[in-house]
Amino acid sequence: MSEDLIVAIADGVCEVQIARPQTKNSFLASTYADLRALLEQVDADDAVSVVLVYGQGGNFSSGNELGDFLENPPTSAQSIAIRFMHTLHRFTKPLIAAVDGFAVGIGTTMLLHCDIVYATESAKFLMPFVNLAVVPEAASTLLLPERAGLRLASELLYFAEAFDTEVAERAGLVSRIVPRDELLPFARKRAALLASKPVVAVRETKKLLRQDPTGAIAERIDQEAEIFCKMLQEPPAQAAIRRFLNKKK
Repeated sequence: MSEDLIVAIADGVCEVQIARPQTKNSFLASTYADLRALLEQVDADDAVSVVLVYGQGGNFSSGNELGDFLENPPTSAQSIAIRFMHTLHRFTKPLIAAVDGFAVGIGTTMLLHCDIVYATESAKFLMPFVNLAVVPEAASTLLLPERAGLRLASELLYFAEAFDTEVAERAGLVSRIVPRDELLPFARKRAALLASKPVVAVRETKKLLRQDPTGAIAERIDQEAEIFCKMLQEPPAQAAIRRFLNKKK
């Protein structure tokens, strides 16, 4: 496992820290691979009952590293980023996210697959896909309308503008808003409490809550991925990404 993640396991809780603060915890292909491998490992580990994920340096994640998108673009549903989304969807244990600062792209869409999300009042969320001339990911076109309602989901995905924690809570992305200085202690306390519950009862409850009998979520992940990968190779997306990178420089 690379240095992208810092992992600690104690008393039934696996803490996962996304540790690329110099880029606001953006995702590289290696980040997706490491997170996928870790989730598969702890899903089979009886010593882990709950996973808590958060970002280092005051941000959750600024999303996919766009330069990496140009150099190592996903080309199919078998790409590591898409395989990570499927692993996230299939994960059988409670997954808690503690969100501060920026949650962009995958930093927002992965929250749809978390069971509980605590966020600070200063967190900022953004799903910039349309602005990058691609479509959304991680079955967000299915899950977000279910949580937020079609009107709010349409506004968030079409306009691709940043929104605050209050809107994220209304959209079903956030479970509870927590003061910034209390975020991690509160999330850790809740994770420890959940880990103390009867393990089988918790896992079976998640199974019932998250069941996808028709396979619609997995199918939508692949549908989005097919269109996303195709559009990513087209001139509008290539130009949009380069404009964004030049603006950052």
